[in-house]
Amino acid sequence: MPRNRKFYMHHNKHIIRSIDDLTVYCDIRQLLLDYRSGKLQRWLKAFKCFDEEIIKINNLNEKE
Repeated sequence: MPRNRKFYMHHNKHIIRSIDDLTVYCDIRQLLLDYRSGKLQRWLKAFKCFDEEIIKINNLNEKE
């Protein structure tokens, strides 16, 4: 069985491991790039508790 690997994002030379880290070290330009590439959605899925937020993000994609 494959191992579940943690999926981290990097902003301002900091590793983003949690929502708290994101609020402290977030670079809005990088977050926008992560959103456009789908990395933000994958990162949120790793938490398994942001299903509603992922749906809202996907709805934004449909409106573009």
